[in-house]
Amino acid sequence: MKTAPLPLPWQEKSCEIFYRHLSVKRRGSPLWIPEPNKRLPVQYQKRGIVVGDVGIITASGAFDFLFNICLPHDDPINEQEDLPENFSPLDPPLRSRDIREYSEFKADTYLGSASIERSQRDGDSPGLTFESSASEGAILAMPLGSNSHDLGNVSRFREYMSANAEHWYVYANKVRGLEAKNGDIRLVIGCDKTSAW
Repeated sequence: MKTAPLPLPWQEKSCEIFYRHLSVKRRGSPLWIPEPNKRLPVQYQKRGIVVGDVGIITASGAFDFLFNICLPHDDPINEQEDLPENFSPLDPPLRSRDIREYSEFKADTYLGSASIERSQRDGDSPGLTFESSASEGAILAMPLGSNSHDLGNVSRFREYMSANAEHWYVYANKVRGLEAKNGDIRLVIGCDKTSAW
């Protein structure tokens, strides 16, 4: 019987290094795998993560979408065999102006560890080139820039989550079998989106 060697305790996965280095940038939870699960409804795959999504960050650094609190239960994105007990969408619903959208990162920008610098060498090929003064680091390069989507009225989401979080954990653990621990379930209040990275 073949078995895979167990990782040594000090060896971190790439997604863990990426998360640790970029989470200090205060842009939320950096995803190693930013694209949606290919088994989710096509409508979700097209739009990706948005404000109001509820999910868990997986061990491989992806967002495991569960449902969206801004959409009714019969919306194609929320339409599942089951949702949390007593699920009802945020009421009154968000208005378009409740979410701020900016082009915060322009073309050829990046977020990186403190040890990462953009290379300024003469004769470099076009594109982004980096140098690091440390043995490890992380870079999120955005050749086409990105748009930031951020919720303005966060207190409404806090109140909604406070009233529903217990049902969300029962749903995640007992219905979906995800073994979510306290603090694992995330409610998206903002995200940075790009079409190239």
